Order: sequence, then structure tokens, then C-alpha cells
Amino acid sequence: MSLIKTLNIFFFLIILILLPVGLSSYEGNKIYYLIFSFISTYALLTSFQKNSISFESFFSLLIWLGFWFKFTVQISYLNNLFPEGVGLFDYSANSYDDILIVSSVGIVAFIAAKYFRLKFIFNYSNNVLDEFNKTDYLTFYSNNRKIIHFIYLFLIIFIGCSNFLFVFFQKGTIPETILPFGLNNFINWLLMFGLASFSTLIIFLEFKFKKKNSNSVVKYGLIETFISAISILSRAMIFNGVSIIYGFYRLVEINNIKVKKIKFIKYFNQSQYKSTTTHNSKQNTPIKIVIIINNRNA
Repeated sequence: MSLIKTLNIFFFLIILILLPVGLSSYEGNKIYYLIFSFISTYALLTSFQKNSISFESFFSLLIWLGFWFKFTVQISYLNNLFPEGVGLFDYSANSYDDILIVSSVGIVAFIAAKYFRLKFIFNYSNNVLDEFNKTDYLTFYSNNRKIIHFIYLFLIIFIGCSNFLFVFFQKGTIPETILPFGLNNFINWLLMFGLASFSTLIIFLEFKFKKKNSNSVVKYGLIETFISAISILSRAMIFNGVSIIYGFYRLVEINNIKVKKIKFIKYFNQSQYKSTTTHNSKQNTPIKIVIIINNRNA
């Protein structure tokens, strides 16, 4: 069973268990809650498909966790407790209905944007996988692999340590060091998204360069998420790290390499990340993808 099918079954079972409890606990119009549940479930399950991009998969998961799952748990098991604050919400049936209507409209907009992307912008099924091989990027990368890896590792450590020491940007705090020309914002972007984006680009180039290697470059992305998360005092390391692993899995899958299974083992508590043996379905050539990161001394 593929990872995508496993995820869909897992989420469906959770929804199947929580839906009856949430429906009985909802104090507004039950129809609005059913519509809200259907739209949220549809957005989530259809975003984990072969033609979905990674952004849609993770964004739909965040929407589902932050809206349907959290709301259902709060009204079912926490006695309608909303610790973040309620503003003008007065706990009346109409207030509950208004919240679900607004949320449902927003999720429908996300679904519509996904289908617009499939129809008019980009679709994996219409993508020519070998088109990238015709460019000069692979030649440049293959001739400078070691230099690129060294520079990137240096940037990860240098930027992460510098920000931790001088506090150009940290979540929930005021910067202690203000750089000229708005460079604080640039460092903010690097630590939040930029360095992770560079990681995915290098992982992609490494895969295209030599598909049958272990692609140990994946560990650079995990190291980057670890260092950046500590540098900006963030708890969001798991999202960038898992997105890199999931993106690499999709890359392998899109290139017609059958992945038997992937294990994510205690992301923060273990020192190793391992995916299992994969093989090329056309050539029956075994490919081992081993992702190892040691944070014991970090």
C-alpha cells in the first residue's frame, strides 16, 4: 500500500470516529456542521493524490487540523473551550453557524484554487519528466557538487549561529540587532523558508544527477530545519522536515520508482531517519534511500 493511500485511510478513520461525536455536540444547525465536515474532509483527502503538489497537501492538512479537527475536539471533549479568545463570539447557535459558514467558504476557495491550478497552470500528469534533463543546470551542478554542498552547509551553520547570537529575528521577541537596508527581513526569510527552499532544490538536482544513489543530501535539509528552528526559537521544525521527506518521496514516486514503505521514527527524539529500500519498477534495480541525521551533539 502506498504512503498516500495509507494517509487517506488514516485521516478517514479519524474523521469517522470524531464526526458522530462532533455532530451531537454541535449547538447550531446540524446541517451547517455536516457541510463544514464534508468540505473539510474533501479538501484534505483530495490533496493527497498523485496530481497534488506538496503545498496543497500540507496546507490542506493545516486547514483540517486548525479548523475541523480542533473545532470538533473542542466542542466534543473540552466543553466548548476556546483558550485563544472568542472576541464577539457569544456562544449562541447563530454564532456557531456563522463561524462554520465563513470557514466553509474559505475552504471552498482553496479547493477551487487547486482545480484552477490543475486545469490552467500545472498538472503532474501532463508534465514531461525528462524535460529538465535538457537544460544546462545539471551540467553545472555535476561539475560543482562538492563546492555547492560545502557553501550551503557553511551558510546553514553561519546564518543559524549568527542569528542565535545576535538575534536578528526570533519568534515572539524584539530583534536585538538591527541591520541596515532591511537585512533583518532577508535573514527572517532565509530562516523561515529560504534555506529550506534551497535544500529542496539541491535534493532535486542530486536526484536528477544520480537517481540510484542514496541521496544523502536529504540530511542537509533536515540539518537545516534543526538549526533554523533553534536559531529562531521555533517549534515548527517538524513541518519543514516532514515536508522535505514527503517531497522526496513524491519525487521518487513521480519518476516511476516504487517505494515499498517509509518510516518516520520519532522525529525529535531519535537520531536517525530511515526510509526503506526502493526499486526501479522497470529495471528491477534496487535503490536504497537512507536518511540519517545525528542530532545527539547539537
